[in-house]
Amino acid sequence: MSTQALAEFDSEVRFRALAAVGSPERGLAILEKLDAYFVENPAEDT
Repeated sequence: MSTQALAEFDSEVRFRALAAVGSPERGLAILEKLDAYFVENPAEDT
């Protein structure tokens, strides 16, 4: 469980750092891609 929490924290910190200097349009496109992936591939353990 702590490994998952660290991975989630690391992902969020990295996303926020990149978002601070990146393109909002590109960031939204990436989030749309992630949303589509998780709709097609729902997690089995939730």
